[in-house]
Amino acid sequence: MQEAYYYIRHDHQNRPLITICLMYDGTYLCRGMAVCSPDDQPCKKDGRKHARNKCLRAFGLKKSGCPVKRDKAFRVLISIGGIDLYPESDRLSLSPAIWYKSQFDIGPENKLEKKIFENFKKQKD
Repeated sequence: MQEAYYYIRHDHQNRPLITICLMYDGTYLCRGMAVCSPDDQPCKKDGRKHARNKCLRAFGLKKSGCPVKRDKAFRVLISIGGIDLYPESDRLSLSPAIWYKSQFDIGPENKLEKKIFENFKKQKD
């Protein structure tokens, strides 16, 4: 299986509320995301585990899934800046229904994560 690359988004209190896992199999770049509620106690290990499982789910099913349904999770994404994880066309509606925690084949319009992934690869070389 491909190597997992992680990055974390923190809130204004420096709590790690969003964990992102990126994986590339030579053809597809996929993302898994774990969103911690501000009411929860963040845990890096749990965030990585959940984000990785969502990423593996996207690879296994070859499609995106697990839409963000909880209002609190949606607000965390907006407040921390998770909105830049999604293409401009999806951001216009700002509907939680289109925000997936398991994203298959991140498109070329997602420049942020393509750049992050390229930086990870350079560090490994």
